Amino acid sequence: MLNRVLIADDHALVREGIGILIARGGFSVVAEASNGQEALTHASSHQPDMAVLDKPGFAAVVDKVKATLAA
Repeated sequence: MLNRVLIADDHALVREGIGILIARGGFSVVAEASNGQEALTHASSHQPDMAVLDKPGFAAVVDKVKATLAA
C-alpha cells in the first residue's frame, strides 16, 4: 500500500492542515518541506510513496522531485 507522504508548502499552517487530513485517511507523513531544496532533500532521504506539493511555490523543483520519487 502506498502510504508514505511528503508534504511541501511554504505555509506551515497549510502543511499542518494537510498532514492532519492525510493522517485521518490512514497515510503517514514522513517529511515536510517549506521550500524546493528541502523537498528534494526529503524526497531523496525518506523515499516517500507520494508527495503533495504546492506547485506554484515549487514549480522549479516539481520535475526533480518526481524523478527522485520514481527512482
